[in-house]
Amino acid sequence: MVDSNQQELPTDQIVKIASENTRSPYEFKQVYLTFVSELGMEGVAIYRFGNTIFIIHRSESKPEYGMFRALNADTAQNFVENSKKFADQAYADGFKALKTQFSDPSILNLFKMIGREQKAQHNSQRITVGTTTLGYHFAKTKDNQIQVTLVLGERLGK
Repeated sequence: MVDSNQQELPTDQIVKIASENTRSPYEFKQVYLTFVSELGMEGVAIYRFGNTIFIIHRSESKPEYGMFRALNADTAQNFVENSKKFADQAYADGFKALKTQFSDPSILNLFKMIGREQKAQHNSQRITVGTTTLGYHFAKTKDNQIQVTLVLGERLGK
């Protein structure tokens, strides 16, 4: 991991480090070519904060919803801060809810870390991230992945 406060990495290095850290079964070249192909897809929004890249694939039927993933090569603390900025920007750009899936349970700690001072209610959290109030819910999928749904905006609980 490379502290983005000390050095901002080129995009290909972020993808390389992220694929190594997630123990991707694919070679870097395949991972990078997939990433590059995503850049040209319709309905894809790309965000970069520090040494973290966030990719959102908008829903075709409801463009304010989407699936996202993060490619991180930053330190743990910076990843938390980058994620807060991402949530703020996604909300400002009109997203209402985003989902992500992953297999590494340690990633769930990011969501718990951001909301650690909030009370849990039925595996859900309502937290303030920057200027955005968001909620999240997590569950196991049938294929044993962890799915987190972020609900962005002030309308939570109303």
